Amino acid sequence: MATPEPDVTEFGDLAIDTGALLGPRLHAAEVDVLVTGLLCLGLLATAGPLTETPHWAWKPAAAVLGALSLLELLTGITPGKWLYGLTLRNPGGMPARRPALLVRGLVRQAPLAIFVGSLFIRQSPLNVTILFLSFVIACCYVSGCYILFMRIGQTLFDAVAGTRLARRA
Repeated sequence: MATPEPDVTEFGDLAIDTGALLGPRLHAAEVDVLVTGLLCLGLLATAGPLTETPHWAWKPAAAVLGALSLLELLTGITPGKWLYGLTLRNPGGMPARRPALLVRGLVRQAPLAIFVGSLFIRQSPLNVTILFLSFVIACCYVSGCYILFMRIGQTLFDAVAGTRLARRA
């Protein structure tokens, strides 16, 4: 039985292959979730609904989270993509354009924006409800990304923005 050739498209020093990128893509996502999760946990512990007055430590966590979010919105780079040598491209293999990166980043960071917004609401039932809503949306994102990736080889964010993930060769 012949093994099918992988669907690889080469663009200079880039190679786009959804199957070969599965491992690095998942590891990059793990790194991004870990970094973002730790920063969000820091924000929740220092400025969340269980704190009477915000602790000074929320400021550095918010600054780092804001810088990472801005970096992703403008360049598409995340700690995980950087660590695993991944980059975003358009379907033709050229670097993804800024509007596509903005759309991808905004869709990807919607649960994060809702979470951060819930920290500024001091009415207990409302902020806990919004906090829970951001968690539910994040869980739906994971399911949506998995389903789309298995069906079309793209995550939800890439499908919406028209981008592809590529590894630097």
